[in-house]
Amino acid sequence: EYQRPGEEAIEGSRISKRAAAEVFPETMPLYLETGAPARWIRFILDHPLRARVESLPPVESALKSKEFAGFLAGLGLVQFYMGMDWEASLETLAGRGAAFGMDPSSGSVGGVFLSSRPERLPKLYQGLLRLADPNREGTVQQGEYRGQKAYALGKQLFLIPFEDRVFVSTQKPMVKQMADYWLDSPKKNLSRRVAFMAARESRGDRTVWSYAHLKTLRDSGWAPDLFAEKTDNIAVELLMGGLLEATRNAETLTGGVNLQTDRIEVSFQTAWDERAIPGPRAFFFGSPQEREKFKRLQLEGTLGEVHAFRDIGKLWLSKEDLFEEAHLAELSQADSTLSTLFSGLDFGEEVLGSTKPGFQILARNQDYTKLETPRPDIRIPEFAIVLRLKESDRIQRRLRIAYQSFIGFLNIQLAMENNPQLELESETMGKNRIVSATYFPDEEDGYPGLIHYNFSPSIGFADDWFVISSTRKLARDLVAAASRGEVVRDPGTNTSIRIAGKNLHGILGQNSEPLIAQNMLEEGNDRDEAKSQVELLLGVVDWIEQVSLELGQGKEMLNLTFGLQLDFSDTQTSPR
Repeated sequence: EYQRPGEEAIEGSRISKRAAAEVFPETMPLYLETGAPARWIRFILDHPLRARVESLPPVESALKSKEFAGFLAGLGLVQFYMGMDWEASLETLAGRGAAFGMDPSSGSVGGVFLSSRPERLPKLYQGLLRLADPNREGTVQQGEYRGQKAYALGKQLFLIPFEDRVFVSTQKPMVKQMADYWLDSPKKNLSRRVAFMAARESRGDRTVWSYAHLKTLRDSGWAPDLFAEKTDNIAVELLMGGLLEATRNAETLTGGVNLQTDRIEVSFQTAWDERAIPGPRAFFFGSPQEREKFKRLQLEGTLGEVHAFRDIGKLWLSKEDLFEEAHLAELSQADSTLSTLFSGLDFGEEVLGSTKPGFQILARNQDYTKLETPRPDIRIPEFAIVLRLKESDRIQRRLRIAYQSFIGFLNIQLAMENNPQLELESETMGKNRIVSATYFPDEEDGYPGLIHYNFSPSIGFADDWFVISSTRKLARDLVAAASRGEVVRDPGTNTSIRIAGKNLHGILGQNSEPLIAQNMLEEGNDRDEAKSQVELLLGVVDWIEQVSLELGQGKEMLNLTFGLQLDFSDTQTSPR
């Protein structure tokens, strides 16, 4: 397993237990540490998916190419100069991992490589220096700093080896500072900073761990857009507004990567105080009582799903405090247009304000064998938005009228473009109602293969549930699930996005011919090249069981986690 940098003792070797972070000043705002790189590579080479990857025609062809043969020859040359194979070289250089510090305001970057075999280090870096300057043209310069040999490679990379570790930087002052911190052991270094020590408690067993001191970055003026009070995009605000607010107030942010045989996970954490979130962005988090009431519908066989706690009405009403002036003008125009569509109702206060906090978006592959219209040439998954209404009986009629007005406007546009038009239908399911519109082409016109046939736009009502769907079938299924009470509560999850790999593979496979044609048109490839690239995409997607992104919301901590679940049952020891 991978070891944390600086925490392993090797018998019979000059190994120091001093932390790698000791060589960075306490003001260093960005820090990352990782396990031994050789074991990363070995983990990949021994992975159960390797044979399946290499069997893909494009990969198989690449492995037989002259370029790959050249890579192998270059690797052999490196191993010749090092006097050991690549795995032994990486174990010697960084067998106990590596750590890196970066200060964006000054552009300084430094790295510490922790050797597991320090007695081999002189042979290793001497081989590296010969490789960097095989013809002795002066590319490598040798000097001394504080009694220790120091090297410069083309004045672009500077390194100083110290017993069981090697200090490296792209800037000479940085590598000298690291050496000074190692020799002088000042008390004010990164490893002793209170914020860093508190953050490192969350490291756990992650393969890679990172730390950012957000306050230092904010005070330095780095990435001002990241810490801005306002945004210029409503979609960014809707999905990330709360996270942006958290970065504006939090002191630190930590992150990490976990590698397992069947899963890759990247996560970030930051402390937060719910009481410190200002009024305009309260729409993003809500109160514990509001989050407890938020629930979503359950539906089997979905391609993808998004559910999030958001008070969309509060977001719209707070737009003057959240968006830049230029974007506000666009939103004001949209507000006026939408208010007209809803028969004069104020869109923010009376329409969005009539919905309860939280929304759900679902997508599902369609069953084209039961399609009532001709089959489209390009297949699009059916999708829906699910909301809950505060006063369902009062607002339902307004929403149905707005839907009928929208279909009327759409039919005028369709007629102008000589496309089939939509026919309105209404049906009841017990006490519930669905209003839908379906494309019915005239038999004499035909309209074969139109993309329009993917849609039968519908709305549905079940108690306080409100469904806006791209198809009547999905609207029916969601209304039925709502009437049966098939719901889920998860107050600890603020936002969740999930995509099912097998279902994604299914819809891409149905569209393989359009994808090939698009590749030929946009990339200029012939059919065989385009088909090969599409097959590569399908092959990779076929190995994915699920892709997920989740924002967890605790009392004192926010957790953002990206997960990639691979589709096979084999397991092996996870790297550290």
